[in-house]
Amino acid sequence: MHASERASKRQSGPAGHARAGSRAAPAAGSRASLPGTAFDPQAAGPLTASELLDLQSTAGNAAVTRLVAQRDPITSDPVAADPAPGADAGTDAATTPAAPAETRHELHPGDGPGVDVGELQQKLNATEAATPPLRITAMYTEATTAAVLSFQANHALPATGIADIPTWSSLDTLAPSVVRNGRIVVDAPGGANPLGPPEGATHPTIRAGSRGPAVEELQQRLNNAPTGDVPTLLETDGKFGPLTRKAVVEFQTAHPPLATDGVVGPATWAKVDLVPGAVSVGRVEFSSSERVEGNTYGGDTRYTWRLTDDALEVTVNINFTGLSSHPQVAVWLGQIRTVWNTFKFVDDTTPGKSLTLRFVANQQQPGDNDVRVYSAAPGTPQFRSDSGDWNVQDPDGGLAPHEFGHLIGLQDEYRLGADVYRRETGEEALIGEVTGDAPPQDIADALWTAVNSSPKPDRAKKARDVVSGHSLRQGGFSQRVAEAYEQTHSGDMLREDFVANVGYKVVPNPGGSIDLDIAARLPGQADEARVTNPFTYTNRSLMGNMQSLNAPQDAGGVTSAHDHPVEERHVRHLLALVQANRPGSWRLVRD
Repeated sequence: MHASERASKRQSGPAGHARAGSRAAPAAGSRASLPGTAFDPQAAGPLTASELLDLQSTAGNAAVTRLVAQRDPITSDPVAADPAPGADAGTDAATTPAAPAETRHELHPGDGPGVDVGELQQKLNATEAATPPLRITAMYTEATTAAVLSFQANHALPATGIADIPTWSSLDTLAPSVVRNGRIVVDAPGGANPLGPPEGATHPTIRAGSRGPAVEELQQRLNNAPTGDVPTLLETDGKFGPLTRKAVVEFQTAHPPLATDGVVGPATWAKVDLVPGAVSVGRVEFSSSERVEGNTYGGDTRYTWRLTDDALEVTVNINFTGLSSHPQVAVWLGQIRTVWNTFKFVDDTTPGKSLTLRFVANQQQPGDNDVRVYSAAPGTPQFRSDSGDWNVQDPDGGLAPHEFGHLIGLQDEYRLGADVYRRETGEEALIGEVTGDAPPQDIADALWTAVNSSPKPDRAKKARDVVSGHSLRQGGFSQRVAEAYEQTHSGDMLREDFVANVGYKVVPNPGGSIDLDIAARLPGQADEARVTNPFTYTNRSLMGNMQSLNAPQDAGGVTSAHDHPVEERHVRHLLALVQANRPGSWRLVRD
């Protein structure tokens, strides 16, 4: 979709999403190895057998865990920039704790670049010692020193500004590092929120004549209301007839200033949702938007949930149009079931009691969502699918499960700013690549020149040449380039805002971010994505990298039962439905 108009559907995966045979070769000299060993803590991909042997002989077994933890599997391709196959953290993801404190060493102001400095910054952010959170630059900056001083002062430690062993010990206790599927992770405070913020109500407006699960939910909730508020007892048949309208008016009358019109819109639903008592069905409908790759995308979420004796069912009816009878449609529905039906709810108060979390994707007309089925060959502009258009020639097994995630309200987890990445994934921004081949300011200046050059159509190629020429990848070094760019041109930064009935409009954005500024200056969404990628963050789960479904691997390169493209955080909001409507002490586990 072109940047000149707001996309009505979210696109699947990063622009230039790498598929079989399409990944560019790693740029020569783009990674720095540890002296005396083949192990590269910043290399992309799983640890090889030769690296492991060299690492053990050079560093010793005691250091292996720590050094493996340092390697964030950021892509080796600085342009296409899709992360290496794998998945992020889940409830049962394989984890390795950080090394004990005795393997730490002091860090001082001015140190870096180094993975250990980046980890220090992650932990300071996780303990909320820095406000605002530190940029993960892998450099011991003045802001990092101030955060260390703050942490020390708040934890009865000598306020030296030096990350000494006692400071490390306290940080490791309060913000432990773990290795999940080959990637170091420090959890951010507040947990993950991968759902798109609803724009308006989360229920459909219903009235006399309406039918379906939304009406059934309404009837159950009104039956839970005090009889003084709603004297009328309803049959929960999903039909909005005269008695249901009477009960609605009774409820509205009991809750001024609601309009007593018998129509259940956002204001009435908000009050109805507050009525205590269990229900067994619910209808969710809302719209949300997200900014990815410098552009704003919108989409609709519509599904029905229903509690049965043995399951929580989440049903999405999809109306496939276009090549709707193509055999790939059945394959897609099977892939959705396989990927998403991997959890259950366990009641800790009753041994053996559980509920299956069952996602049901149906081909049905009319449906909750419309999806156009089409055919476009690889290499054509139309090849890339989005949430409303699925390409039968796209071989990625994660296409349908990824887009299904959007249909139940989840946002993309690729090419995000640090703040959005923390909010959506519940993890601190990654350390990634910490060294480069030129001073960050020089690269920042070259980028600024490229994206402001004439003629405008040539800007994208010039900017791509800067990114690829310096082998820029997601991580600390690129963050230093971004920092130089933003500080130098703070007052001149731009962004694109979507204006209804107009499209994208470039507006001033003083103090803004490099990715939004570049996106505003380059024509063509794919070009923007390829240039801005190094300055953002990409997760390894299905909502960040669909290829994790195709080749799940652990840190040793072995296919792992613990590597899952769908994680607990993606379905945690559904656990709340069980907790609210079934007695017991429920938790979510991998089935």
